[in-house]
Amino acid sequence: MSIQITQHFNLDELTTTNNKKLREKNYRYGLYKLTQMNILAHFCEQVRLIVDCPMKITSGIRCEELNTVVGGSKTSQHLKGEAIDFIPTKIKVQTAFTKLRNSNLEFGQLIIEKSGTTEWVHISIGHKRQVLKYNNGKYIVLK
Repeated sequence: MSIQITQHFNLDELTTTNNKKLREKNYRYGLYKLTQMNILAHFCEQVRLIVDCPMKITSGIRCEELNTVVGGSKTSQHLKGEAIDFIPTKIKVQTAFTKLRNSNLEFGQLIIEKSGTTEWVHISIGHKRQVLKYNNGKYIVLK
């Protein structure tokens, strides 16, 4: 049974991973960082309000081992529980990205990412409001 943190987000969602070997370890890491998970869940609520639909979180906090396995940056905000990757359930990814980009939400980075045919939004806690697109293995800063 997962810990419900906010109305729409629980610890299972914020520690989610497709890596079955590291799922339990990552969940325990989220428990260890429960204060940060509370901050992240409240940030997710703000994102959900702007996107105006439910979101499937595909990555939240990552323990070091999981971050390495998925090829994450050594300075990834996922390691600190300050970022999520998500797919909106009722609107297009590009629409969610545009809504967040045009909002007044304070964020660190907002990135529209794609791997193969799967597209998602990465958004992190912060204040620099850097907007990027991940294209062919490179990050492009958008104006």
